[in-house]
This record gives sequence, structure tokens and C-alpha cells, in this order.
Amino acid sequence: MSAAKRLRERSNTELKAPDATSTQMLQLINARFDEQKDILSKELRESEARVLCNLQEKFQAMAAEISNLTQRVTQLENEVKKVDELQQRVQELGSQLSAKGSASGLVGQLKQQVVDLDARLAAKCNAEEEAAVATNLRWHGVPQVEGENLKTLYHKLCFSLNLTPPPPVRTVFRTRPRRSGQTIVDPVIIIKFEHVLAKAELLRAIGAYRRNNKKQLSLQLIGFESPALIYLNEQLTKHNYDIFKEAMRCKKHNRLTGVLTRRGVVYVKLSDGGEPRYVQSSHELSELINDAGGADKSTFRE
Repeated sequence: MSAAKRLRERSNTELKAPDATSTQMLQLINARFDEQKDILSKELRESEARVLCNLQEKFQAMAAEISNLTQRVTQLENEVKKVDELQQRVQELGSQLSAKGSASGLVGQLKQQVVDLDARLAAKCNAEEEAAVATNLRWHGVPQVEGENLKTLYHKLCFSLNLTPPPPVRTVFRTRPRRSGQTIVDPVIIIKFEHVLAKAELLRAIGAYRRNNKKQLSLQLIGFESPALIYLNEQLTKHNYDIFKEAMRCKKHNRLTGVLTRRGVVYVKLSDGGEPRYVQSSHELSELINDAGGADKSTFRE
């Protein structure tokens, strides 16, 4: 039985007593009110505690949700920032592509730049090689004998050409022997002059000998008892030698009237009496031949 019910029963019993007075009735009523007040206060406190506990649980759940929502908002802000950066980059690329015309056009330009750079590097390397061999002559056809003195042979050649004193040289030496078929060909002699003018002096003397005697140089000029021919030519870089061979092939097929070298580079004549044209590549040689009727834009380089 609850406390409130016991209180009501006791109060009813006491009020029904025949000797109850007014004062006692008031006291009983006040006591009953006090008990009711205590009961209500207790129930209110218990209800308040339950409500607060529920509210606290809900607040904690809401705090957790808010924390998760904050993290998601932060992530979303970062993603939006990345999207903005990506859009800006796309716009920049679009501007670049618009300026260049198209992506394929840009790639084509880059490829052409690489080709041009390779061509410039190749031209620079060839120019350095040309400078290194500009003072050199290659002497073919001289038999190699034991104990030979190559500088003495050079001096004999100059004396036979009435070229005294001989143009100064830095060194005279043979290249390595090479095999042609089953035989070993006599190595070529390399003559390195002190300067280009000394080499040119010897070449002029050789040209004068050919014109005056109507014949080529032979071993007899350097003391050999043999009419075998000897040849002195400018030393060329591999690049220029390939051009020279191609030019000689074209001359053999009557597509050129003359091929010559000067200071290690190749010149060609397209017609009798025409000016020699400086040729830098086999491609340029083909263009000159195919466009033989064009204006003469080349000059003879000293």
C-alpha cells in the first residue's frame, strides 16, 4: 500500500472519531498536506532527474552528430577548394590551347623545336670538327716502307713542285692500316699544317703542276721508280665526306658539273661557269639539284 493511501485512510479514521475537535482536524489536515507535499516533491525530483538524464543523453547524441557534420562540412569545403583549383587549371590550359590553336598544334610545335635543336647541335658539332681538320691534308697512294721518314717525303714533294721552302707543318703521320678484300691497303698519310694558308699554298702548287704539265702527281716526284699516281685531298669530317661522296655520284650522272672542297667543306657547280655553291647537307644538295633554275643565293666561303 502506498504512503498516500495509508495517509488518507488514517486521516479518514481520525476524522470519524467522535471526540475530534476543530483544532485536531486542522492539525490533521496540515499534516496531510505536508505529507502530500513531501510526496509530490520527491516525485518531482525523480521526474526532474529522469528528464535531465534523457536531455543529457540527447544532447550528447546531438553533439556527436554536430561533430560529424562539422567534419563533413570541412571535407566538403576542401573538395570545393580542389574543384575551384581544378577549374582554374582547366581555364589556364584552355587559354594556352586557344593561344596555340590546338593540342595537336602545340605538340607539333614542340616536335619541330626538338628537330630544330637537334639540327643546330649537329651543325655546331660539325663546325667544331671542321675547325679541327681545316689545316689537314690526306695523302693517298704512297707505299709504306720500313724506316720511312714521312716528313722527308713531304719535303721531296714540295721540292718537285718548286715550292721552297716547304709550307710549315705541325706533324706528318700515317693512319691505321685497313684491309680491302684479301689485301692490306697502305695507310693514308695525314699532313697537319701550321695554318690554313700553308695548306692552301701546297694545293695551289699542285694545281699549277697539273695545269703546266697536263698530268697528275705520281710517285716519281718523291723518289719512287713507279708511275703510280698519288693524291692529296683535304681531310673532311664524316658528315662532309658523306656529302662529298653523294656530290661525286651526282657528278658522275651528269647532274653536277663540278665538286670541290675548301677548308674542309664541300662546294658544287650546277653548270659550267657557275659559281661554286656551299653545301651543308645531302638534303640541301638534293634541293639545289632539283631547283637548279633558282636564284644563286650561295657564295664561295673563303
